[in-house]
This record gives sequence, C-alpha cells and structure tokens, in this order.
Amino acid sequence: MVTAEELREATAKFATGVTIVATRKPDGLVQAMTANAFTSICVNPPLVLVSVGHARNTFPHVRKARRYTVNVLRREQIEVARYFALADADRTDNAPVKYIDTRRGMPAIEGSLAFLDCQVVAAHAHGDHTIFVAEVLEAYTASSGEPLLFYDSSLRSLDGA
Repeated sequence: MVTAEELREATAKFATGVTIVATRKPDGLVQAMTANAFTSICVNPPLVLVSVGHARNTFPHVRKARRYTVNVLRREQIEVARYFALADADRTDNAPVKYIDTRRGMPAIEGSLAFLDCQVVAAHAHGDHTIFVAEVLEAYTASSGEPLLFYDSSLRSLDGA
C-alpha cells in the first residue's frame, strides 16, 4: 500500500477546479469550505458528489442539513479559496465574499463561475471522509470568466500564474 505522502504527491499532478461547498447552519449562518473533491456523476438524473473530511467543521452541517451548494470559483477568487481552506479558528469574521440566496435559500457566492444547489440523496462514509451524492435542483452559469485551478498543490489559473 502507498503512503499518505506518496498518494498526495501522485494526486497533486491531477489538475482540478476549485469550489466552495457551502450550507446553512441551524442558526441560518453560512458554513463553507474550499473543496476540489467534486465531480458530476450523471445528467439524468442530475447528480454530483462532494467528498468532505470528517475533521472539517462543514462536515456535520452538510450531514445534518442534507443540502449544500457548490460554487465554482473564477481565477480572481483566489483569496476566497484561501480563506475557506483555513480552519474555522483561523478565519476572521470578514469572509471575502458576498452571498446571494438560491431559490431554496441556500448560500451561493456572488461572482462565481457557476453554482449548483444540491439536495443530498446518499452519503457514503469511507476512511476519514464522507462522499455526499446530491441531486442538483438549481444551477447558474456565468456567461464568461476563467476558472481557478488546483495543480501541484498550488492555486493557479489556466495560464499557469
């Protein structure tokens, strides 16, 4: 079996988009985290998945609410990605985002390339993560912009900067 370091090194060579997975806590406040473990599963029915680490503060809120948004970040939102990658204890009260509500009242990040409002239909715990499979109930796509990418353990743009 490979070591954790060998796995991190190998998977760092797979370029992914950068998303913010967000949900609402029972008090109505937003709980969010940076995630690149996101993918579309199928279009009929419209299903996506995110993988959330059990140690992340977002995990119990997604598990309880069974709802989340996936916000696909644009290259200019690098500070948003960095902020939500921090542990909650290391965050300030001034998140570098403005939220808009989806039709179902879920938090979407204004200015994102896209957002998906999702309802969990299955959860699969494996190791230290749970995979949340969800039906997409609403989707928004911006008319232009370039994605923020994660490659070789760094946030980047399409031109490598």
